[in-house]
Amino acid sequence: MNASTVGAAINPMRGPIGRWGVGLPLQVWMVAVGATLLRDFRDHAVSLPPQVRTPVPRRTLTDARTGESLGGPEQRTGSM
Repeated sequence: MNASTVGAAINPMRGPIGRWGVGLPLQVWMVAVGATLLRDFRDHAVSLPPQVRTPVPRRTLTDARTGESLGGPEQRTGSM
């Protein structure tokens, strides 16, 4: 047994049969998986309709020490 026999068993991609018999189907399979994942991603990508803001009641300010109500926040005038 010489070194080339052992090396061929360890690295089958070194020979032309290994490259075509193993490498080509492997690359074709990887391209097919990538194309399938990309197609699924594009099919499931949905744009949501514009969302309406949920109205939230204004908080009243409370003194932490006494518990007294300090009044609500001042109303803003004008638009931002």
